[in-house]
Amino acid sequence: MTEKLDGGPVYMKHALSLEGSAQEIFIRCADIIFEKMIPLFLENGNQKKQEPVPQEGEPVIFKRRKPEESQITPEMDLDKIYDYIRMLDAEDYPRAFIEFGKYCLEFEKADFSTEKKELSARVVFRCKDEL
Repeated sequence: MTEKLDGGPVYMKHALSLEGSAQEIFIRCADIIFEKMIPLFLENGNQKKQEPVPQEGEPVIFKRRKPEESQITPEMDLDKIYDYIRMLDAEDYPRAFIEFGKYCLEFEKADFSTEKKELSARVVFRCKDEL
């Protein structure tokens, strides 16, 4: 145990693709943990002690995102909007949105074509006064 959040040694790490939505990344992460890391840790634990490696650098701490921080702004480029939508597309995250009159348009399930410079996403219209 350490006094710092996320400050302890690293016992095991594995590459993780950050492609796709936040939900897809969480699922891939869980698969790696439960299908690869835990079995390997248990297998190695029976044979030899896992040697921890000290962390390098300082931990980065992110605060819980507030809904008002998820607004898409006009100056954002398409690739930035794509990243914004996909990284907020997970359970319990405030969806990326724009305000449109009396509506709040929330975006999810984004897809981006770099060749066409085209972004598509599912849009949910919500009345602002019902939020």
